[in-house]
Amino acid sequence: TCAYKRLHKNKSLPLWHPLITGDKNSVHDAGFSAKWFAQSEEYVHPEQLVDFVISLDEK
Repeated sequence: TCAYKRLHKNKSLPLWHPLITGDKNSVHDAGFSAKWFAQSEEYVHPEQLVDFVISLDEK
């Protein structure tokens, strides 16, 4: 997961991270979740999947 990658690179986790807060909903509460805009592949025609791909520049 992203958390393990960050820890492996000796980077800290954000204050809202569930491993810090102990609350699995903290990521949603802080607004850093895909929960509100993610689309299940069940409802998308395979030819349209590429329309839903986003690129995140990890630095």
